[in-house]
Amino acid sequence: MTTQSITSLMGLLVPFARKRNRYLQSRESFYEGRNYLSNYGRLESLVSGTPTDQIATKKDIKFYGLSFGSSLKQAISHLGKPNYTSKNNSILSKHKTIYYRITISKVKCILQLHFLHDHFFLGLIEIRSVNEEFKKEVTDLIRKKYGIDNTNWIGKIVDGAQHRIELKNDIVPYIVYQSGHEDIREAIQLQLSKLDLSKQKLYDKRSDLILEMI
Repeated sequence: MTTQSITSLMGLLVPFARKRNRYLQSRESFYEGRNYLSNYGRLESLVSGTPTDQIATKKDIKFYGLSFGSSLKQAISHLGKPNYTSKNNSILSKHKTIYYRITISKVKCILQLHFLHDHFFLGLIEIRSVNEEFKKEVTDLIRKKYGIDNTNWIGKIVDGAQHRIELKNDIVPYIVYQSGHEDIREAIQLQLSKLDLSKQKLYDKRSDLILEMI
């Protein structure tokens, strides 16, 4: 094959490769798109009123064996090197998120751990399966682990330190583990209050500009 022929062939292949790559999801977008706290509403739900549909447990709630309040270094020591560390700016300052890909009973899952001021406060297990039997198995295991007698339980469990587990049976099922530490709650509330104030100032400024124009 001549050099000219090879060049012509490569010219045909490159557009094809570019077209194919457009449909491939990048590693960054795969993980960043899963960030549970990427919107204001989710953050607000963390500090909203105390849930009423919850069941108490005598056992301490931990996330994959990790205690709430653990540092990022302690989490990595416990779980190993993460598959991905979030690079995007968060709504919260001093907030970091790491991800792990694991397999539970042959079902692929994604763990995401959130840290505020280097304190672990929120963990999620994303179950990447629509298998109803597996979801029921997971629910039963959580119920048994934390001593919940109600076989029809589906909702929230809270321990003595107000740490919570919540099963969210959305299109993509999640198990959400949330810290009950009051200092974390207050830190999030403070940042959200500042965000609200900033939004209000921008709104007022915009309103003033419009009033000057009309």
